[in-house]
Amino acid sequence: MRKLKDNEAYGIFVSVWDDGSVELESNCIVDVEAKKIIQIEQAKNCPDVTSLDDEFVIINGEKYLACDKDDLEDFLEENGDVIIYAY
Repeated sequence: MRKLKDNEAYGIFVSVWDDGSVELESNCIVDVEAKKIIQIEQAKNCPDVTSLDDEFVIINGEKYLACDKDDLEDFLEENGDVIIYAY
């Protein structure tokens, strides 16, 4: 991963699949001011998965909910604050 700018932090992006039976982790960089994941490494050893259950980012031991930017409006109505990311 590259060197961080002042408004960025390293994190771990986690996606939970198939009723919690699969959890994938990827290193990421988050723009903490814009609340946007700006870089995600591809997860290694990905099994076949079908149903996405949850997505979040861990920064300095704190868990933050995450969603795709296209789902942001609905997600905010249900969950409040969020870190968004783009594919």
